[in-house]
Amino acid sequence: MASVPKVRFLGIRKIADDMMVTSASGNSSSQSDLKDIQLDNGRDQVDTRYGWGPFKPDCLQVFNNPKWFLFFVSWAAFAQGVIVNGLINGALTTLEKRFQLPSSQTGLISAGYEIGFGSLCVFISYLGGLGYKPRWIATGVFLVGAGSLIFTIPHFATGPYETGLATNNLCNPRNDTTAEACSNDVATSGELSNFFYVFFFAQVLNGVGSIPLYIFGPQFLEQSLPSAASGIYEGIFLAMSYVGAGVGYILSGQLLTLYIDFDLENTKPPPGGPTDPRWLGAWWVGHLGCTCLAWLLVLPIAAYPKELPGTAMVRAAKVSEAHASTVKASNIGKGIKGFLRSLALLARTPTIVFTTVTAIGLYFNLNALATFGPKLMENQFGMTSSMAPLIFGAITLVASIVGSLVSGAVIKWKQLSVAGLLKMCIVLTAVLFLLSPGLLLKCETVELDNSSSSPVGSSCSANCACPAVYDVVCGADGKEYVSPCHAGCTSDLGGDPQVFGECSCVPPQMYVTMPGNATSEGGGMVTSGRCVSGCWQMYVFFLIFFLLGVTLAALSPPAYGIAFRSVPEHLSAFALGAQMVFVRLLGSIPSPIAIGALLDLTCELWQGDLSDDASCDSRGACWVNDRFTAGLYITLLTGGISLIMVISVILALHYYRPVDKDEDVEIETSQNTGRRSSLVVVENFGFESG
Repeated sequence: MASVPKVRFLGIRKIADDMMVTSASGNSSSQSDLKDIQLDNGRDQVDTRYGWGPFKPDCLQVFNNPKWFLFFVSWAAFAQGVIVNGLINGALTTLEKRFQLPSSQTGLISAGYEIGFGSLCVFISYLGGLGYKPRWIATGVFLVGAGSLIFTIPHFATGPYETGLATNNLCNPRNDTTAEACSNDVATSGELSNFFYVFFFAQVLNGVGSIPLYIFGPQFLEQSLPSAASGIYEGIFLAMSYVGAGVGYILSGQLLTLYIDFDLENTKPPPGGPTDPRWLGAWWVGHLGCTCLAWLLVLPIAAYPKELPGTAMVRAAKVSEAHASTVKASNIGKGIKGFLRSLALLARTPTIVFTTVTAIGLYFNLNALATFGPKLMENQFGMTSSMAPLIFGAITLVASIVGSLVSGAVIKWKQLSVAGLLKMCIVLTAVLFLLSPGLLLKCETVELDNSSSSPVGSSCSANCACPAVYDVVCGADGKEYVSPCHAGCTSDLGGDPQVFGECSCVPPQMYVTMPGNATSEGGGMVTSGRCVSGCWQMYVFFLIFFLLGVTLAALSPPAYGIAFRSVPEHLSAFALGAQMVFVRLLGSIPSPIAIGALLDLTCELWQGDLSDDASCDSRGACWVNDRFTAGLYITLLTGGISLIMVISVILALHYYRPVDKDEDVEIETSQNTGRRSSLVVVENFGFESG
């Protein structure tokens, strides 16, 4: 046998070129010899044609490439983003009012997605990583559509929104009819709040369905593309998810301008329209359309083969950047023992551990802002429940596109290694920490006269009926009143916005010209809605929030790249899945619950505070939060988490130890056949050819 030369491994393309040259020089080799080079642990026999079962015609093979796969899974990510991060989060304040839920419960509804994702993520990632990934993705997309459909059940299972009807919320003597109406409102409160469990179950189903999409979707692209190109593909995929969230918020804002019961006859919305505090929008409509979109994508995704054509060659051409300790333990076996050994191996890898801590912080902040961003804008700057998600969605949409695509482009342009990706994350997390104090911004606080938390406690509003709703008005004295009744108003002067006159609680010297040239005698006047209409701090807040969105979106592509490339390919899906379990358990799940609980602590006026009647003591939803403490609590929490992220990613870079890329690989040359054949062993990938 001839001597075995030492060469550096240049990938399957180099070997193929040498074979072609040998064939041209007269040796008995041909292109068919490429099939003899098996570099994929026996997976070379996998059918790589596009289609369903035996139906795989040639006309469908145009879709059988990474670009079309990216197209379909990106739209699936878009639909998922619209549902989970847009429509649901954008309508949380509406759900609170309609089903009389505190922020802690709506936060738990949002966390239901994370609970579903985190509870099964590690098992699905382990099983699916060894199985048929496109079919797992298709099944998950179907479940997301089903979860969105289930989320609408409470709307169709309840009657018309009674509190939203036009009411005479002026000062009138108490009577039995009013007391009875108040009692009925409380009686239905407990029944409505039980729909919390339907919302929670739907969100859990959304979470379970999203696991294959976000674990196997990027991994399928990563293993089908060279490292330099995978970053931009993953950036586009994640950008579509963020775009879905932004579009979802915008769509939610638009739908909330439609009255909640527009589909029912004989319903009369509040006369003030969407600016009326009693107005509730049609939060449920968007879910029906997104269910259809998700289900339309199931069949095209399910048609993809287990591997795209050419995946084995791409895999062989890559240079491993896996942490050295993970490469040395390539034979971990299968079954429960393999599962436990894989988990132990990841736990002993410092880079994986510290990047997991960073990912926990990323998703904590991301979920916190995505869940309660519109509510924060609504509270801090006096926006309406329809305007806040609209603006939030527009900011999120642009920021996510810029962040994801620029991040992916930088990764491709600089051809960043794992070490480069870690350095990129250090810069981004530092920016995130420096921007977090911007959440303290707010418009100047307008005093809320809620001495009427015991309505008969003030002589000017002594004749108030039991006002079970929050119908805030702005007085000519610059104060906000819980309702026209609490301002002592006895006449409705009409107009848009609605004007109320003869308000004995408004100082009589505060006579000003009101909309429609209305005048009032015997007291001041008030207009429907909050006093705050905007301030310069609001526009600075929008800019900072945009930069926060860009930074958070830009962190995702390098985070995916680190998770996939810092371990061998056969562990990549499992590594990401195991990481996501901790991300959900310690980041995404507690995030909305913690923020919701903090916001409840800042509540100045609960729904049950609006009456002194014993039958009207239901706590219900929070109507008004203290602006300073709400901003302070959220800033301290998200800023502290951002600081932990910076420290963690620095430690991840410090302990990163890649394999030696200069390691020689033996290639045996056969003199008898004139082609390279016998043995190519590349430990980094764990494959052979023979």
